[in-house]
Amino acid sequence: MNSIGLRPATAADSEFCYRLHRAAMGPYIEAIWGWDEADQRGFHERGFDPANTQIVTIEGDDVGSVTVDRRPTEIYLGRIEILPDYQGRGIGRQLIQRLRHEAASRHQPVLLDVLVVNRRAYALYQRLGFQEIARHGENDLKIRMRAEPPGMRHLGILAHSVEGAALCLRAFCRHGSARLGPYHHPDVTLDCIAFGTSMPAWEARDFPTVRATLATSVARLAGAGADFFVCPDNTAHLALELPDPPLALPGLHIVDVLAAQAHRDGRGRVGVLGTKYTMDSDLYPRTLARYGIEAAVPDDDDRRIVNDVIFDELVEGVFTDRARSTYTQIVEKLRGRGCDAVALACTEISLLIDAESAPLPVLDSTRLLAAAAFDVAVGSAPAPTWRGGPV
Repeated sequence: MNSIGLRPATAADSEFCYRLHRAAMGPYIEAIWGWDEADQRGFHERGFDPANTQIVTIEGDDVGSVTVDRRPTEIYLGRIEILPDYQGRGIGRQLIQRLRHEAASRHQPVLLDVLVVNRRAYALYQRLGFQEIARHGENDLKIRMRAEPPGMRHLGILAHSVEGAALCLRAFCRHGSARLGPYHHPDVTLDCIAFGTSMPAWEARDFPTVRATLATSVARLAGAGADFFVCPDNTAHLALELPDPPLALPGLHIVDVLAAQAHRDGRGRVGVLGTKYTMDSDLYPRTLARYGIEAAVPDDDDRRIVNDVIFDELVEGVFTDRARSTYTQIVEKLRGRGCDAVALACTEISLLIDAESAPLPVLDSTRLLAAAAFDVAVGSAPAPTWRGGPV
């Protein structure tokens, strides 16, 4: 096969592209609607778009054209047409493979439409990884096909408390809509053993029992096909960090994700709001210190208030103005103690206060974790290696 070239189309290529369309697509159009020269030429003149069209060349000869619309969340292949004498030489296949490679680098899908009567093209697209997703147009004569970006990883969400896990799931999927197109996201599975099962162990600070429950969820996620996991529950990481047998899947550590963001933001002293278990532990001070950042927690009375609101209200889905005002006042005290950001180190807190209502810039552990998980799932970030134990 001679080298395939592409050059930008100009207005002067309009006549060539019309004759190409007549030669490549005329038989299919005639089979459906009949070929009306005036209508087809008018349609071409209205729709010819040199800015999004490239001319396909072989040894300097013009042999085809390809029209591509690079949209914010997807790449749409509008047309790929090759002169009949050059068909069957793998030109279309190579062009589509190039486009899919470009789409993969952008973590975007490729979409196209094909006429139902063009079975040869339909079969080629199927072999190249496209799947039919809809039929549309008059009498459903057009088939919409889509090829997902390759290499996406299946996320498992280890749920401990419902509200935080639900927020993480929503945030992850919304990244999909924003970056892959409406209604699309990498595969995700959520496993949730009732929070109440672990509460007696938490109250007794029996972390090994909690870890055993969490490990069961991770194993079930692995069985469901997940490639890695996240646990949108800061406190649960006290149990996950125990040096027990490795978990069934590698995972992202929520505290490390937040600390890395604090470092990128140039923070020097971060206030920490979370459960009493989290605030009384070295989980955040130790992890932030690795990035040269100091941690600060509220005083004893405020820690009690923060913890009570979490367990009495937030994990039950109760969010009140009174609690919001109280938390805001506590954050204000942390600001007075020199903190330049506050870590929302309980995944439900971000449902109560946010960047607009907090007196300090917020580090939202839930949404940061969801964003990091999405990057791993689409291949923008490497797969994690942590399988529990200290970090």
